[in-house]
Amino acid sequence: MRFARLFVFFFALACSLNAAPNEQKEIQALYRRAVAGDKEAVNQCIEKLETVLTTDPKNQLARVYLGSSYTLRSRDLGFGPTKLRILRQGLAIMDEAVAGAPNEYKIRLVRALTTSSLPAFLGQRTNSKKDFESLAQMAKKSPDRFESEDLQIIRENSSGR
Repeated sequence: MRFARLFVFFFALACSLNAAPNEQKEIQALYRRAVAGDKEAVNQCIEKLETVLTTDPKNQLARVYLGSSYTLRSRDLGFGPTKLRILRQGLAIMDEAVAGAPNEYKIRLVRALTTSSLPAFLGQRTNSKKDFESLAQMAKKSPDRFESEDLQIIRENSSGR
């Protein structure tokens, strides 16, 4: 369910990736398939997002989606150290994106939605909650910066509901 919301969010933001229009559509389609469980689409999406970051290394939106895609890759792996290593890699990439653009709510929202989708035993619920609380504060100060669907997601996931 949460990954479905993440897809909707991604679909609306793909034009911000600073990629060519056809590449944006391809990334959108790959991410949608990846969220739905297509393992090959996960790998292709990662490749495309890495290419975007090669040409635009400061593109934190592409970076946060790359991290999210790595969490999808970890979802598809069998249990073991590789699964955990890939998950940690994805989390670290998303952390880099938020650190690179801490006031860009869209980036923080992607991380919050991704981490809230992870199993509780991975210990990311607290981080997700903190992101949603930060987003709620941002939205309270400047609601006009947010799209209505994003505000709804934030309201649903912050403690100030």
